[in-house]
Amino acid sequence: MSYSYEEAAELIMEAGMELVKKGLISRTWGNISARLSDTEFLITPSGQAYDSLTPEKLVVVKIKDCSYQGQIRPSSEKGVHAEAYRYRPDVKFVVHTHQTYATALSVLGEDVTDFDEMYRDVLGDKIVCGQYAISSTKRLMKKMGKAIQNNLTSNGFLMRYHGVLCLGRDDRHAFAISEAMEEISRSIIGKTTGEQQASPEGLCAAYERRHGVDSTENRSTEAMRKRLEEMIPSTQWSCGFLSEHPMLCTYSKMGRKLRPMIDDMAQIVGTEIFTVTSDASVEKLSHALGEQNAFFIQGMGAFCAASSEDDARAVEQVLEKDLVCEMYATLMGRRHPLGRMDAYFQRNVYLKKYSKQMSR
Repeated sequence: MSYSYEEAAELIMEAGMELVKKGLISRTWGNISARLSDTEFLITPSGQAYDSLTPEKLVVVKIKDCSYQGQIRPSSEKGVHAEAYRYRPDVKFVVHTHQTYATALSVLGEDVTDFDEMYRDVLGDKIVCGQYAISSTKRLMKKMGKAIQNNLTSNGFLMRYHGVLCLGRDDRHAFAISEAMEEISRSIIGKTTGEQQASPEGLCAAYERRHGVDSTENRSTEAMRKRLEEMIPSTQWSCGFLSEHPMLCTYSKMGRKLRPMIDDMAQIVGTEIFTVTSDASVEKLSHALGEQNAFFIQGMGAFCAASSEDDARAVEQVLEKDLVCEMYATLMGRRHPLGRMDAYFQRNVYLKKYSKQMSR
């Protein structure tokens, strides 16, 4: 049985707020849909915050060809949702999240079969990892469609370097899939850190042991903060701050640049994030930022910059998530960043799209 438009709209809006509250999605990231019939589904719009959704902003999309009517554009991942409804008639509610630990698990590109029996009613036989493709493309739609078609008894899917896809019998089932995948992912990653459930602190400690770096932190940040304040007017960004989040501080000790492990990082933060020394001049700081939204300061953390305070905080959040992926992949000896061309392409598309949205 499918949902009526009114039922679907209410459930999608409630789901969006609940996913944000539980930290499984944030801002405008991720997307949610509900089946209306054998031929149509209702989905969240592109670029809309979940707390601003109304029934009128949701979009009806055809399963067959992803066509829709009206001026409001549906989520750019509508094709992936369409594939779920096409191959799984039993699926009534689909959630795509960018949740941290399951995304980190996705970078290895492997299916997951070793999990507790208590999760099997929720997840099915296994967690399937779809092959990588650039987000919002027909290629990703086809690859995820193939993964779904070939694994009809699985409900939880990893989207490599990107996030999670949950195919639910209803909205509650989709939530249970998302939460189960995060619990399982934290348990698996915890095996590399000596924890039952992986944590930022555990990842940092294991990463520092792996690289033999000093666990102490440089807290003499007052002079640096002044230079950062002097630097901001000379950049394209109007807001910025020094983040001393433990994961950012740990990576800053490495003294090297960071390439994106996930596409969110390439889009929102940049394609190469450099590290400067703690005595770097204003000119060197500005040069390190360049066209990116962040750089590391050795032993101190990272400077996160954007056009607004909220956007700068989003840069920090994505950096943290990318470092969970970076640290886990490194500890597993399986570090393979996004390809340079893919990263540059996604960064350029994001900046042009974002600029267009901001100018409206």
